[in-house]
Amino acid sequence: MGQSVANKIIAEYITSRHLTTPEQCRDAVIQIRTDFDFIAHSVTRSGHAKQYLYEFTYHATHTNRPAWAGVTHASELPFVFGQPFVNDQFFAHVFPYSWSPQDKTVSSNMITLWTNFVKYGNPTPQSVGGVNWPPFSLDSQSYLDIGSSLSAKVDLAGERVRFWDTILN
Repeated sequence: MGQSVANKIIAEYITSRHLTTPEQCRDAVIQIRTDFDFIAHSVTRSGHAKQYLYEFTYHATHTNRPAWAGVTHASELPFVFGQPFVNDQFFAHVFPYSWSPQDKTVSSNMITLWTNFVKYGNPTPQSVGGVNWPPFSLDSQSYLDIGSSLSAKVDLAGERVRFWDTILN
């Protein structure tokens, strides 16, 4: 990465936001990595096949991560595979958590969404959790926020994605 690109990134995420504390700078670095590694490429490189974009924002009740750290990559996997419903000693060493009723609701929604996508090519042929998940396109910029409830939204990290589009193209 050239120095001019690094300077643009610092200007976009740190200088322009007038960050002054170590915590603010830490959060900015986390945001840079998240945007570059996961969001910018997903949003700017949409193809012609039907795609469904989501952001997993649910903080599981058992998490030991501080709120400022956000939700980590792949945190949704235990929910997709129904781990909150498994009370099996075989898995106790892998997921030694006490799952809440809210965890089970999030898991149930995700299992339904993923199963519907496999069966119908559409995660919401009927609404799930009161929400229909529209497909993503460069025009619509639709995505599903999977938190304690489901919410259809648009323009995931919009300004930051547009910034990365200028850097990557």
